[in-house]
Amino acid sequence: SSLGLAEEAVQVLSDSTLVETHEQVVPVETADSLIEEAKQLIGMGDMTEAGKLLDEALSLEQDMTTLEKTKEAIGHLNMEVFFSKRVTDGTEMYEVKPGDALAKIARKYNSTVEQIMQSNGLKNTLIRPGDKLKVSSATYAIIVDKSDLTLTLQRNGKFFKQYKVAVGKPGSETPVGTFSIDNKLENPTWFHAGAVVPPDSPKNILGSRWMGISTPGYGIHGTTEPESIGKSVTAGCVRM
Repeated sequence: SSLGLAEEAVQVLSDSTLVETHEQVVPVETADSLIEEAKQLIGMGDMTEAGKLLDEALSLEQDMTTLEKTKEAIGHLNMEVFFSKRVTDGTEMYEVKPGDALAKIARKYNSTVEQIMQSNGLKNTLIRPGDKLKVSSATYAIIVDKSDLTLTLQRNGKFFKQYKVAVGKPGSETPVGTFSIDNKLENPTWFHAGAVVPPDSPKNILGSRWMGISTPGYGIHGTTEPESIGKSVTAGCVRM
């Protein structure tokens, strides 16, 4: 179910803690309790208050291990809501106009046909004038932290989801700076050491996706070597 993943995400956090006073036991708001409250508000359709609780959960003072679990849980919730019909901050309803196609709407909102289909429960690309579609109108940014080997996706300047990644090895460091994503490819061909490695080759280490950044030769891509994630082992690219 749509809430099943949210419930599973919450379970990665520890139980609520209690602070005992001389007169009574007072419950303390912890990240997991706030996320549980947010999940309930999402179920009731109160996305604004749910978002506030998720922001509060991230702002709590936590040790590194607990913080990582908090981010994991919030990321699961965010993705669950993103790929649902629920309208949240950063999304809106679009009314299909004569002459529209999903590809045209996706370009307008810098999205993909697949994302619009999944968020709206569409089984095919057939749409009709007057249909209402949930689309994303948010601004997204990526922050790669080479020190802890993470890639953080932000939506409208706020945490959305975090991933573990691999980065450049010593002598082939991942470049530092601010870049744009200039191209996106599905099932990319790998051009390596003068060789052309096709997408279906087991020697193609790029995986199923490539996002090229504004420094030529570097990008963010998938992998056929999942055991390398969380290490500094690449030729400079960010590997997911």
